[in-house]
Amino acid sequence: PHSGEIDIMEHVGYEPGRVHGTVHTGTYHHSIKTQKGGSMHVDVQQWHTYTVEWRPEVVLFACDDTVYQVFHKESDDPAVWPFNQEFFLILNMAVGGDWGGAHGVDEAAFSGNGQIMEIDWVRIEQRDLKWA
Repeated sequence: PHSGEIDIMEHVGYEPGRVHGTVHTGTYHHSIKTQKGGSMHVDVQQWHTYTVEWRPEVVLFACDDTVYQVFHKESDDPAVWPFNQEFFLILNMAVGGDWGGAHGVDEAAFSGNGQIMEIDWVRIEQRDLKWA
């Protein structure tokens, strides 16, 4: 997380229908329980448009044009705001590990259609901003 990470969408196995948008930095990350994130309920069986707008002073998270999380730039310190350099953008379905496996892993959840994440497209746009 020290180089910056924006989780565009995280869906945790033990929270069906809740999606999260999270920012991880050197100062704000899950290992020290200071990550900055928000969530909303969606029908995960339907298609959705997940959006992250990365602006010079703020990162906005939305699903189907509904903003559910805003992360404001608090400092130029790269540990707080590393988003003026290369960083990671992630779409995540957490079914195990520290977070997704926190309540154990339901092996039956992998039968039938199981755990499927389909992505139709990802589009990254860059606006002509003089700060970048």
